[in-house]
Amino acid sequence: METNDLQTLVAQIAAQRPMQGKYLRGLSEQLIDDEAADCERLLQFYLLQGETVASLAEAYLMFCDDTMEETKYFIEHDDYRYHKFSEVAANVYFDESYMWKYMIGLGLSLYLWPQHRACLRFFSEAYEKYAPAGGTYLEIGPGHGKYFCDAVRMGRCSAYTAADLSETSLRMTQQLLQHFLTEEEFCQCQFQCTDVTKQAPGAGYDFITMCEVLEHVEEPLRLLGSLRSMSIRGGACVPFRTRQRAGQRSHLPVPHRRRRRRNGRSRRIRNPGKALLPYAEAHAGKGCEVQRCHLGGDVFDRKMKARNFS
Repeated sequence: METNDLQTLVAQIAAQRPMQGKYLRGLSEQLIDDEAADCERLLQFYLLQGETVASLAEAYLMFCDDTMEETKYFIEHDDYRYHKFSEVAANVYFDESYMWKYMIGLGLSLYLWPQHRACLRFFSEAYEKYAPAGGTYLEIGPGHGKYFCDAVRMGRCSAYTAADLSETSLRMTQQLLQHFLTEEEFCQCQFQCTDVTKQAPGAGYDFITMCEVLEHVEEPLRLLGSLRSMSIRGGACVPFRTRQRAGQRSHLPVPHRRRRRRNGRSRRIRNPGKALLPYAEAHAGKGCEVQRCHLGGDVFDRKMKARNFS
């Protein structure tokens, strides 16, 4: 790849999928501030890991195909394909080849998808606003590692912990950090391969975040409730996600709310974007602050609400 890796990658994607090419048209004008340069650096990192332009395009298209397939299934059946973690564990989280490609595709989508660009921007704003100087940081499910890496590079906290149940994802996060961080910054980081729904990665954190994690666990409310025990009193808990229905094969059903119709009957609401976010504020626990990010489509207007339970 020559000087502009992003343009080369987009051209490769468009050659294989013309509709994707139309979707990505004008991407350079949609990226703001240093996002284009950050994306170039991420592409260079992947290339140094042995990837090629073709393999990066393949990983991104696999991620898109999975998203479309699961969304199609959800629309047709009004339900998720899988309902238990055990049904997706072997062929998603513990499948090294799949997770590697999936995380590359997800990492690229941070710049290629407007919804994920908005999430990345929201995270930076929330971290700058709520992370205390010299505090402790916990990220649940860092995945590709980009959010975690950005947090360390912004330098507000003094200790950082990443907790993920996928060894592949945790290794990708470590490799990303080793590439972008100084030795001193990397020494501030700890990595725990654990299922936080069963074993909490310690306690006393000043800032806890997780992006698009709640829709992948069987008991999201239990996980939200456990954030209180992991956080110091008055700490900031920032779970956030995009506003969409089932998008990946590892998405699991969430607890349903009921909306009363005018005729007096009620129906279940299956959209996790509508169900999870109110629960996030209600169940985080006293002493935690919840920042909600409700995003949809090409809308960059973030409807954010915060409430301090102390």
